[in-house]
Amino acid sequence: MDTKNGNWGSLQTMVSAYKLDNQITVVAINPTPSAKTQNFTISSGEKISGIEAYHTTSSENFRSTTAPSFNGGSFSASLPAQSVTTFVVSTGDPEPVEPDENG
Repeated sequence: MDTKNGNWGSLQTMVSAYKLDNQITVVAINPTPSAKTQNFTISSGEKISGIEAYHTTSSENFRSTTAPSFNGGSFSASLPAQSVTTFVVSTGDPEPVEPDENG
């Protein structure tokens, strides 16, 4: 990696994912000095019912951020420069909401 010339060579987004029950935690690392958009697809075919997102950068420590929109089993998100972004992805049918006394 040549930082003097801004040549970041083969640095790419690194992604890992962990599944427990109806939740998948996706950790995406963007080591480059530029923000980038990354597409994600759940390869098992499960449908996404919700996403929470958190950024860690030089100035933020696991800060909640706006969750990306999703469609079926895919979503696209902006990853800040030199950051770790964690997505907590819920799959399956969303939990039903019980109406309150006002309906």
